[in-house]
Amino acid sequence: MAYQKYIPSSLVIQLLLLALVLAIANGQNLKVGFYQKTCPKVEAIVARATADHISVAPSLAAPLLRMHFHDCFVRGCDGSVLLDSTKNNQAEKDGPPNLSLRGYQVIDAAKTALEKECPGVVSCADILALVARDAIYQIKGPYWPVPLGRRDGRVSIASESLTLPSPFDDITRLKARFASKGLSVKDLVVLSGGTLLALLMLYHRNSVVQFHGKGDTDPSLDSDYVPYLKSKCKPTDATTLLEMDPGSFRSFDENYYKIVLKRRGLFVSDATLLADEETSAYVKLQAESNGPTFFKDFEESMVRMGQIGVLNRQGWESETLGTALALGTHSEVALVFDIANGGGLKLGFYKKTCPPAEAIVKRATANYIYRAPSLAASLLRVHFHDCFVRGCDGSVLLNSTKSNQAEKDGPPNLSLRGFQVIDAAKTAVEAACPGVVSCADILALVARDAIHQIKGPFWQVPLGRRDGRVSIASESLTLPAPFASITQLKAQFASKGLSVKDLVVLSGDTDPSLDPKYIPQLKSICFPADQTTLLAMDSGSVGSFDEHYYTTVLKKRGLFQSDAALLNDKKTSAYVKFQAQTRGSTFFKDFQESMMKMGKIGVLTGKDGAYVQSGLRWVVALSIAYDFVNKDKKFLKLGFYKKTCPKVEAIVEKTTANYINRAPTLAAALLRMHFHDCFVRGCDGSVLLNSTKNNPAEKDGPPNLSLRGYQVIDAAKTAVEAACPGVVSCADILALVARDAIHQIKGPFWPVPLGRRDGRVSKASESRTLPAPTANITQLKATFASKGLNVKDLVVLSGKGDTDPSLDSKYVPQLKSKCKPNDKTTFVEMDPGSSKIFDDDYYSIVMKRRGLFASDAALLNDKKTSDYVKLQVQSHGSTFFKDFKESMVKMGQIGVLTGNAGEVRKHCALIN
Repeated sequence: MAYQKYIPSSLVIQLLLLALVLAIANGQNLKVGFYQKTCPKVEAIVARATADHISVAPSLAAPLLRMHFHDCFVRGCDGSVLLDSTKNNQAEKDGPPNLSLRGYQVIDAAKTALEKECPGVVSCADILALVARDAIYQIKGPYWPVPLGRRDGRVSIASESLTLPSPFDDITRLKARFASKGLSVKDLVVLSGGTLLALLMLYHRNSVVQFHGKGDTDPSLDSDYVPYLKSKCKPTDATTLLEMDPGSFRSFDENYYKIVLKRRGLFVSDATLLADEETSAYVKLQAESNGPTFFKDFEESMVRMGQIGVLNRQGWESETLGTALALGTHSEVALVFDIANGGGLKLGFYKKTCPPAEAIVKRATANYIYRAPSLAASLLRVHFHDCFVRGCDGSVLLNSTKSNQAEKDGPPNLSLRGFQVIDAAKTAVEAACPGVVSCADILALVARDAIHQIKGPFWQVPLGRRDGRVSIASESLTLPAPFASITQLKAQFASKGLSVKDLVVLSGDTDPSLDPKYIPQLKSICFPADQTTLLAMDSGSVGSFDEHYYTTVLKKRGLFQSDAALLNDKKTSAYVKFQAQTRGSTFFKDFQESMMKMGKIGVLTGKDGAYVQSGLRWVVALSIAYDFVNKDKKFLKLGFYKKTCPKVEAIVEKTTANYINRAPTLAAALLRMHFHDCFVRGCDGSVLLNSTKNNPAEKDGPPNLSLRGYQVIDAAKTAVEAACPGVVSCADILALVARDAIHQIKGPFWPVPLGRRDGRVSKASESRTLPAPTANITQLKATFASKGLNVKDLVVLSGKGDTDPSLDSKYVPQLKSKCKPNDKTTFVEMDPGSSKIFDDDYYSIVMKRRGLFASDAALLNDKKTSDYVKLQVQSHGSTFFKDFKESMVKMGQIGVLTGNAGEVRKHCALIN
């Protein structure tokens, strides 16, 4: 992992310059004290809101200054850079030069505070101008008077952001652009120096390694400086951040000019300041005299810039929401989570407000890990994925909404599991201390306690994190990839303030890695089309915590390129060898230290973020069932919601398709969930309910701990509620999702009579009545008969493709090579690749006695069931789709609640 590289490059003109555009109206109607009568506390309120953020994350100061520049240099200082894009218009903030802007949350916080004090009075444009000033002042920069009275513009067009000055502009272009805004040459040089503290992506890499596209460098750069830059800026590296003046993002000074004078500026626009007599003279003055007038000059230039193209009294509005809730904006250049943010955390944070918090979380975690130890690594991974996106803010726990796809639904996170543990812990903590402990803190504690439960280390977890309010699926793509090279891994860890040692230590918490002798074994297990089989590099390690990962990597048996990559770097390789050769002599200690560091990445503390009442809203629950009465099935009917929610089936189908297209293996899982729901208390959605302090729900019963796909039900429920609030039950949604998921993988489509109501009872103990994989044919027939299902239904639904594969004597050795005695995590498909399609191959496998469960083989021990199996095999499933549809319709009517029975839940995981 390397160290974070910044570049105080004067954001040089990118910081500031990256902005330039349209009209310059005069600022003569602006004045200091503009809100003296209408909102006298405006500056104090903005200063306080800004200080709250900058004190925690000083690196935000430069981005906020840059945002003000970008706003003023397009349509004038009218706040148009804050507007969100709409369905019909892409706004400035989504223009290429603005994709790296960040700090919108500060503007939002200030606007929210002002609206409480003086609703509808202060414009967002004025707030942005004040925040830029106050942010710089917070990092010991100058303080200048800000004349106010700007109004907010109503137009924001992405393409106009392309008129911003380029970092490759020469001095003639720069002077012309500044002049077009009414700014002088002196303003140009002064404002270039004011941008030095910003963090920049290596847009400058062309200057370093491809100046003319031929591998040459920018001739204006100091030749002694080029090798250093080349070692940090690779030709294809678009993410490394450098500072021209290391550490300057926390302070404000004139060092930029000294760097430019040494020809160490990273942009052409830096070097070009020396190519003009006027600008060169100012650079030399500031560099050689330690900036005697820089603060004063900067104040004056900022006042002038803040008056560019302002709207006043005509053609304006005061936006009700400063950023039109710009919280959803990507801050791509902010690849750097300031680790200093962890300063607001401390041990014993809840000592007075919730003293039993850690004990409660520990107990809740132990309840799960004791029954399913394989969840420990999964929970650690959830914490890792949370911290490496927006910081340890619990954003990975948030559900997607109609207008936003959340992190948990990003491709790298679709395989995350264990959310029910977080929910259980949150529920227990809320019962003791409502509204006090954040989900982010609970996740950090659960990860620690889960690892400790499987005999891993116990580390101190400083607390005080706040829950983030933003969660964007696309941002999950910034997570370290399994195919990342060592250079990429080091850079990604460094961007989070983690060292090379942290990289190697944290790599040892999850996965395995290839020598030539190992390849044939892997090929026999991992087929090209097989995306579901899971392997442990260290068989049996899922239930324990040790350093064997490093021994595996040293043998070149890691499964990912990122595992092998650890041997390609001197530092990481040395650590791997040390742990392997000394049997992890320091691994536990190192792991504790690295976990403590990781747990502080980009945390929200103090007044940042919020406390989320339910860590995973509506995260549905696992359950199975028996006990039902079919008397109400006659009340179900096709078109039940024709008048009350006519689009329900289309909404559910669209939502389901969005998930299954990306993760087709969820189809079988969702079908299984429907099966487990119907076979316990009837098709009443009881499997979706969360456990409470006094009652473990079905989803937490042993047979249901492996259920997954709850996020699909939640997403469908959210979409349906938006269209028809309080109308459609979760039980009906689950029945529809199961049907639509199977249809998405080319399975049959069957009519689903609707009108189910949601049950209010869910008991974990009842899940034990589900048909067991070891059941014989007599038990299976009795179980199905108790639900009103016949022998044919039994055989048809056994072939639903939702679970496992099956044993002749020649097959046993192959299975033994995959399924170790202590291995509870490896998954094997009877029919490789079948998780993505729906067919009748199950019966061919059973006929070959290759089913993995006794219940598979049992189908051949009864004449009726055996005859059906043979019929499907011999006729290539001639009637299977038709039979499956009929059986599913019947199953979906088991023990339903209708009419006035039950309820229609608002949230599928909670009773009303």
